[in-house]
Amino acid sequence: MGKAAERRKARRQKYMKDLAASDPDKFRKELTKRVMSWQDQIHQRAGEDMLSKDSPSVFGIVDAAMETLRSCGRSTSAQYEAETYSVLSTECCIAINLPSLTRPGK
Repeated sequence: MGKAAERRKARRQKYMKDLAASDPDKFRKELTKRVMSWQDQIHQRAGEDMLSKDSPSVFGIVDAAMETLRSCGRSTSAQYEAETYSVLSTECCIAINLPSLTRPGK
């Protein structure tokens, strides 16, 4: 990851941490938006995985999401981590298996 990407990641984590502390309702809405975005990224990356083995794993998105949540503090992480992990890891399994589910004869 380059310097600019690291700075963007740090800004996102700081924004989420500050939001969790100052406005929990807005944090929940922002987290929902981000989870939906991560789900889209999982499906996009799963398609890329089928084309190239050089593409990062879809489970890397789950790891990044968990890192973002953990950066928000223990109480926030404890409140949202299990559900977020469950949603995203299930989405990974669906995305990986989707091609085999839609192919005729499989």
